[in-house]
Amino acid sequence: MKMSLRVLGIFLVCVGFLLVQLLLSGCGGFKMQEVHTLLEAENPEAAYAYMAEKGPRENSIWADPRRFAKESGYLFERALVAHYARRFSESHRDFSLTENPPKKGYPGTSFEKLMRHYYQILNYLYLNRLEQALAECHRAMVYISDSQTEGEDDALLGAGLLAHLSGMCFEAAGEWNDAFSSYQQAETFYQQAALKTEIKMPTDVGEALVRLARQLELYNEASRYLRQYGEPHTPADGIGELILFYESGYVPRNSNERFTFPILQIDTTNEVFGKINKNKQAIARDFVVNTLLDREGQSYADKDLEYVLRVDLPARQANRPNLMGIAVQTDNSQQNGVLVADIQAMAQESYNAKRTSLLIDTTTHVFRRYINYRNNKYHVEQKKKREKKLEIQKEEREKEIQQRDLPSSVETQKLFNVEAGHRVGKLTSDLIYAQDENERKPGTGNADRRFWKMLPNQIFLVRMQLPQGIHNLTLSFLDANGQYTESQILQNVEISPNHITFLNFRTYK
Repeated sequence: MKMSLRVLGIFLVCVGFLLVQLLLSGCGGFKMQEVHTLLEAENPEAAYAYMAEKGPRENSIWADPRRFAKESGYLFERALVAHYARRFSESHRDFSLTENPPKKGYPGTSFEKLMRHYYQILNYLYLNRLEQALAECHRAMVYISDSQTEGEDDALLGAGLLAHLSGMCFEAAGEWNDAFSSYQQAETFYQQAALKTEIKMPTDVGEALVRLARQLELYNEASRYLRQYGEPHTPADGIGELILFYESGYVPRNSNERFTFPILQIDTTNEVFGKINKNKQAIARDFVVNTLLDREGQSYADKDLEYVLRVDLPARQANRPNLMGIAVQTDNSQQNGVLVADIQAMAQESYNAKRTSLLIDTTTHVFRRYINYRNNKYHVEQKKKREKKLEIQKEEREKEIQQRDLPSSVETQKLFNVEAGHRVGKLTSDLIYAQDENERKPGTGNADRRFWKMLPNQIFLVRMQLPQGIHNLTLSFLDANGQYTESQILQNVEISPNHITFLNFRTYK
């Protein structure tokens, strides 16, 4: 009976543990591919409902630091899916949670932070919270300025889009000075981006500079911009404006770039190995930079090799969508979209800009792990030698005791008291070494592979004047050759006179 109760108690504890885990992790079985499938089926509401039901809960993510480090990037994905599901308040909340993640949480790359500002601005516009949208525009421009100072070039490739969007928002609010300043920044950033991407400055930026310079009575600037960009189109009274952002495809996925660095037998005589044992990060880094990097990929005879470090970096692989352009048609007009953001180029530039430092940091980390592994292995081997020697001494002592006819247990205990204590003291370190060898796998290093998977590949802008009223818009999509491939109707778009209407639209092909 006692045994049965004990078994029942263990069973109940196990069941309780499993129930807690189930509650913490939602209903389980979450697959990101299912979210992609629902989005591609033009059902963002179902995609968000699936994430809400099956995805991890933020309270459980925050409760476990290791889980947060792994899954905090999920909040970027859910925020974007919420945006497409028109759950703008929920999207805003999740984006806000990504801004200051706890230690080891996924902070996002520079260009991802830039895109977070883009979607937050759109969230506020859809919620008719123009003041908050303008505040987000200011935060975006501060971030861009800080990125310039810190040399984050990947963020600057998308700065034209944010400055452009900010100019349009300030213009919609009648904030002419801020609008003019934003368009000036957009001009500069688009020109800089054109050096590395196919993005050219949209013509409406130059027209806005002429128009706003006149509005602010900056006649010298107005004349200069007029010579550069020509006379802007002046809409008649009662005309409104549509600004539509078309987002196409997916950001490039991570691929794997592997590096091999041979460590030679002769390296083990280098005093660096001894100094690194004292936890000197800088010394290890110098050895990597000055010695190992030059050997990358080289072959050596087996007799000369001590070890081979393998380091993996998450490279970006080009992944252009099938649909790479848009035209918007109404009953009386048509306007082609222009490319304003190349997120694939941002992702690749982000990797290229940080590739060398990332390689050095990761290789240094793996090299330090190798040193620790080597030292632990040495200590284990020395311990085995001591134990072997001890066994021999014990056997010899037992023989001597038998010859002298002494109580073996008393004499043996005196002899081995100290050694027994040593064995207990070493047990913990041996277990740590075994765990390190099995779980960390010395010799191979992996850089942070987290990234925002749901971002589009490219963003196009359509800006057109439309008469007051309700419009059905035909969105015609173009392939890489500029040929129309398919179309879709966007119904019941309301245009108000002397008012800017903002929209965005996403395809995944």
